[in-house]
Amino acid sequence: SRETKEIFSKSGAIHILAVSGLHVGIIFLILNFALKFLDHNNKGRIFKSIIILISIWIYAFITGLSPSIQRASLMFSIIVFGNLLNKQNSIYQSLALSAFILLLINPYNLTEIGFQLSYLAVFGIVYFQPKIFRLIVFKNSILTYLWALIAVSIAAQITTFPLTLYYFHQFPSLFILTNLLIVPYAFIIMILTILGLLFSIVPPVSIFIFSGIEFLTNSIYSFLEFIKNQNFALIENIYFIEPHLILSFLIIFFISSFIIQKSKKYALSSLTVICIILIVNLFIDYEFTKQKKYVVYNSSGNSLHAFYTNKKCYIFCDKNIDESSFEYAVKNDLIYSGVKNDKVYIIDNEKISFDCNEIYCQKILKNCYIFQFNTIKLVIINNALPDLAIPDHKLHLDYVILSNNTKIDVNELIKIFSPGKIIIDSSNNYKIAKKWINQCNNLGIPCHYTKSDGAFEHILSL
Repeated sequence: SRETKEIFSKSGAIHILAVSGLHVGIIFLILNFALKFLDHNNKGRIFKSIIILISIWIYAFITGLSPSIQRASLMFSIIVFGNLLNKQNSIYQSLALSAFILLLINPYNLTEIGFQLSYLAVFGIVYFQPKIFRLIVFKNSILTYLWALIAVSIAAQITTFPLTLYYFHQFPSLFILTNLLIVPYAFIIMILTILGLLFSIVPPVSIFIFSGIEFLTNSIYSFLEFIKNQNFALIENIYFIEPHLILSFLIIFFISSFIIQKSKKYALSSLTVICIILIVNLFIDYEFTKQKKYVVYNSSGNSLHAFYTNKKCYIFCDKNIDESSFEYAVKNDLIYSGVKNDKVYIIDNEKISFDCNEIYCQKILKNCYIFQFNTIKLVIINNALPDLAIPDHKLHLDYVILSNNTKIDVNELIKIFSPGKIIIDSSNNYKIAKKWINQCNNLGIPCHYTKSDGAFEHILSL
């Protein structure tokens, strides 16, 4: 459910929900251990390899062949073949070969977020985990095991956090604590699930096992829900764009090279990149102070408009819009526009007042508002216009926005307004929108339907 995904995402454990290399690895380890008795001769080793390969790929197909599953299945297949041929595999070679094969089959895999994060995570674990693990040595085996888990989490985050910030604009600050418990839990649950299936012919045993799984699953959920509810568990709305992504990877390269090689040139390079990031941020922040734009969003079934000025945003929406639709349509735009302060207004309010002298709003008829924002004038019509006397002078507007399947005819509309463009927002159904589009085409009036043309944006300055 959306709620479950949100809990796992905000607590830093979303990778457990995605069937990934972790699960393929568990399957491989279980089979490799269970079939160890076949290692005594060549025929046994061949038979063992065939069983493992078939099992891995059956599991991959059953779970949907996601990029992470394809990558993991290929990597473990290469390892199995290497072991069969008595060849010592390099994990980097396995990683590179699996990526090459997947890209050969489908080059567009390279654009998949899962593919990118999956390979970066494995590379980070392989390269950084041993180095991080060696930083602290414990004599206690339990502490050593816990430190190994922590090292894996840190290593994976080092190489994936730039992409995580770029795509999702958030960072789970308690990821170490989360993964310290969630990874062993996932391993135990998967083993118990396999045992439960094997003992399904003995109902009392399988019922007992699955009761244990249910208890563990509920425990995990409660723990992650507790983590998610902590105010400091997730850093959200992080502004992170392409220059930050490139510069972040450069910093990772220079800092790790400095730690490993102890060379001053890498330290200076790291400081230089950090200074460049600060300069880029100052420039972007200055640009945000000059931005002014009007947006009609594509939010299915909803009327959703926004005025951006400086680092503020004034949003107008239907009173029935749900939070998830609002976040889906607007949240990223708020982040990319550097908005620090946004206010939401309901379109059918009797009176709307602003703390911004650049926006003027007047309700002229029921659910009909005229706005003046900087140099543009527009009207939002949310209901049928009453019978009005045709004015001597039409009201010239940049935009007329039609909302909520209002019973209106464009031929009658232009007797009152003279629009530069008619915008049909996503609260209108396709049948009514199509009628308006045809009328606009016949009258030679430009029009924009957000459901088919995407969000409409008028940038005054940026």
